[in-house]
Order: sequence, then C-alpha cells, then structure tokens
Amino acid sequence: METLLLIGGVILLSGGLVMAFRSSSSGAASAYLGASALSQSGRVLIPSSTLLFWAVAVMLILVINWMRVRMLPVTGVFRNYVVGGALVGMMAGISLGNAAMTVGSVIGALLGGVAWSRTSAATTAHSGLWRPVVEVGLPAVVTMTLIGLALTGVVKPLNI
Repeated sequence: METLLLIGGVILLSGGLVMAFRSSSSGAASAYLGASALSQSGRVLIPSSTLLFWAVAVMLILVINWMRVRMLPVTGVFRNYVVGGALVGMMAGISLGNAAMTVGSVIGALLGGVAWSRTSAATTAHSGLWRPVVEVGLPAVVTMTLIGLALTGVVKPLNI
C-alpha cells in the first residue's frame, strides 16, 4: 500500500504541475491530493497541521473559482509567464524553508505578470494587469508550494 500511495502521489504531483499551466484550480487540487498521498505513504514527512492548512487554501481556491462572476480571458502565454514565475520562485526559496518557498512563489508569480506586461502581446490586452495575475497566480502559488512541500518532505529524511 505504501508503494501505491507513493507512486500515486508522484503522479498526482506531476499532474498538478502540468495542470497549473492549463487551468486555475485543478492543479492545486491535484497537488494537494498528491502531497497528501505522499504523506500517507510514510516515506515523505509532511506534518498533518501543514496539510490541514493547505487543504483550507485549496478549498478557498476552489470556492473562489466556483463563485467568480465571470472569468477573464487569459491567454496561454500569460498563464505560462505567471505559473512559470511561481515555479522559479518556489525553487529559489526552497532552500530557505517553507515560508521563503511561499514568498518566493508569490514574488515569482508577480514578476511573471510584470514580465508578460512588457511583451508585445500585453499591449493588445484590454484588461488590467493585477486581476489576471491574482486569478492565475493564487492557484499557482498554492500548487507550487504544495509541490515544494513534497520535495522538502522527501529530502528531510535523507538529511541532505
């Protein structure tokens, strides 16, 4: 059973990473299920209080996406900039701890939005910058932080 949870958790985390580049909330839900499966396998150390906190964050993202009045049309290039920035920020902050990982992911998502705003495609967009950055960035930050928690949970028992 441990092996099944371990393999399933890795597949769900990988799927969460891919889905973060495709849709807003499905990546966060998949990443949470993957981190939870890895934690239940006993091979990855993620405290249950941390998982509970991120479960609430994922539920908030799902409710916000469900209750939203209308979705802004977001191009794939914009989503790639913001989610890619969150991924890079998470990787930059992963060596400093969980809080730095989350803050790095937030900064990366914001810088990804700013980088997109400097492209020629941004000049044709009629909506503002910050609402789409938050709509894409919040689920991306939660997804990347959950993936980072799973990565640090793998490394902790190895004392690397």
